[in-house]
Amino acid sequence: MWTKTPLLYSESISSRLGCNVFLKLETLQPTLNFKQRSQTKFAKQQFEKHGSSLHLVMASGGNAAFALAYAAHTLGVKCTVFIPREAGKKIALDALRRWGTETIVDGDCYQDALSRAHEFASKHENAVMGSPYEYPVLWEGVSTMVDEIAEQLPSDASPPAAILCSVGGGSLLGGMLLGCNRHGWENTRIIAVETQGAESTYSSIMAAEGSPDSLGWDRNIQTHVDEETGVTVATLAKVTTRATSLGSVITAPGVLKMALDRRAKGKGKYEGGLTTVSIPDELAMLSGLSFLDEHKIMVELASSATLSPIYSPQLFREIFGVSTTANRLEEKPKTLVFIVCGGFKITASEMETYRKELEAGGVDGKLAFVDGMRVDL
Repeated sequence: MWTKTPLLYSESISSRLGCNVFLKLETLQPTLNFKQRSQTKFAKQQFEKHGSSLHLVMASGGNAAFALAYAAHTLGVKCTVFIPREAGKKIALDALRRWGTETIVDGDCYQDALSRAHEFASKHENAVMGSPYEYPVLWEGVSTMVDEIAEQLPSDASPPAAILCSVGGGSLLGGMLLGCNRHGWENTRIIAVETQGAESTYSSIMAAEGSPDSLGWDRNIQTHVDEETGVTVATLAKVTTRATSLGSVITAPGVLKMALDRRAKGKGKYEGGLTTVSIPDELAMLSGLSFLDEHKIMVELASSATLSPIYSPQLFREIFGVSTTANRLEEKPKTLVFIVCGGFKITASEMETYRKELEAGGVDGKLAFVDGMRVDL
């Protein structure tokens, strides 16, 4: 129920950065985003347990709901999704209803919708609560992407020096970590990118390592130690980023545990391990517009955040320790894979709005953060 997506070699980006750049185009999934993998895996698992009486229930801001609804439609089982009112304004609800999904738009935020979903599930026989990111089976589904990357890279290519992905609740990051572990890619560094205002992973990792103030501005962030995993988990007071698909106030503790384990195994600053990055919305906007101009592919901010090191020389230098214009090619990472994770919450008019905003303000003077280090853009 998911599609094996292309791994596209980008000649133009590779030439500009001086390394081999591949784009994993999850935008080409039937529901336009990578969550098709995770939600299909979960739906099939539950169908095997409950059969045709299964009733899938979820609260979601959009992409996960579409993926679960599509899976339920394909399996021929009931599905009910709860969507916050603000998110409901940007979602093609007709598509959900066309698949026979009961769609309830209610609540001021995701947590409100989640409460409604839990209440609904508790009152309906055979109802099973889904999640956009929490369950290990979701990470397993996403990890199939790494299986495909391993198969699609040139036969003479070594494993990627780095895989770059965005992070919301953690299912995409969890899938990358599981997949790299399965393939023995110990020297592949995972670059986890978030937008400011949804930096729960960045905050958790910095707090776990004793640097909770490294973001450089006042944020109402609470931390606690998760009893099951023993890791420090940061919870944001609210989500303020415009990259709403990354809009989770917390990252799945199981994913944080894997991230910290991989981070501890890194060989120096630039080989293996995991790097966490926090960027302003404006850089995600700039990257999305630049990617559209370069590859004629339109992606939402949650996806363009991943692409930000391509279009910010300052950020690339801090992440990889070398300038994009460096002449010594041996200093540069040989192969980079960018997960273009997709998402349907983007329109041409929104892209034009971003362009006008950048013309008025731009990225100059904004800050990004890489593992606690400040980057002036």
